[in-house]
Amino acid sequence: MLNVKDLRKYYGKTTALSGISFHISKNETTAFFGPDGSGKTTLLDILSGYLLRYRGLVEYTGFRDQEPGTYSKKASYIPAKTVLYQEMKASDYLEYIYGINRGKRNLNSEIRKMSELEETGITSFLGREISDLNLLEKKEMMIAAELLARPSVLLIDDPFEGLRSDEIDRMSLFLRSIQDKTTLIMASDRLMGFSDLCRQTIVLNKGKIVSSKDENLFMHRKHTNSIRLKVFSSPEDIRSAFQFVPGIGEIDFQMSSERNLLEVVLYVDTEDDIRREIWNAAVNFNIPIYEMRTMQVSPEELYLQMTGN
Repeated sequence: MLNVKDLRKYYGKTTALSGISFHISKNETTAFFGPDGSGKTTLLDILSGYLLRYRGLVEYTGFRDQEPGTYSKKASYIPAKTVLYQEMKASDYLEYIYGINRGKRNLNSEIRKMSELEETGITSFLGREISDLNLLEKKEMMIAAELLARPSVLLIDDPFEGLRSDEIDRMSLFLRSIQDKTTLIMASDRLMGFSDLCRQTIVLNKGKIVSSKDENLFMHRKHTNSIRLKVFSSPEDIRSAFQFVPGIGEIDFQMSSERNLLEVVLYVDTEDDIRREIWNAAVNFNIPIYEMRTMQVSPEELYLQMTGN
């Protein structure tokens, strides 16, 4: 569906994207996560055809980046900061966007054909002015307008930005209902709302992909557990003791609330139970362990590890 190879984008001496490559299959809902300045919005601008000056390859099925005016017609794009004409009615906005994308047709008939749009309740506020709509309704209206064009790809920057938790649930349900109608590609600096949506997640940081290929933050394939210890020792001795224990990745240290004790977090990248190996390594280095417990690492923690936050 979409192939991107060695994509690079520079703004003067600033590198926005530094040679990223990935593949997205048809109807494979994908989210790009990363902190501000990681390159997410620049990437969506390129995939939408809005930004044409870049290096590398962007290839939709049947179209190459040498034909930007053609392949961009396959993708609809909703930027994070879309300017709306507040005095317009929601129905006028849909007709305006629909007319640009598909020409003049019976709008109400098209909405009825797309049951997922009626299920959102969008027809209940089509007669209201945009200024009277809440943020969730505005977002639903913009998505509905683009969906009526039946795009092969729908790009959305920050779909949950500014929404309350109950509104995030409603928006997530709406997006799940359209997953089989288009290929959803989204970007955000937060994970909330995406867990039941994404078939692929890609983490960006400083213009580079920092997640592993085919790794989904919400599937817990790697670094899914940590083992936390309370020990009477120094960080140097801890690293010496555990550096050769198979399955231990990174090691972090925190001061314990108990005097003279150190809290150690061992990030584990194996499904095997390695507590015995950890205990034996501690014994060999004369490190007293006062507490050992396993903990599940959340997708948010994985994300923070990858982006260095």
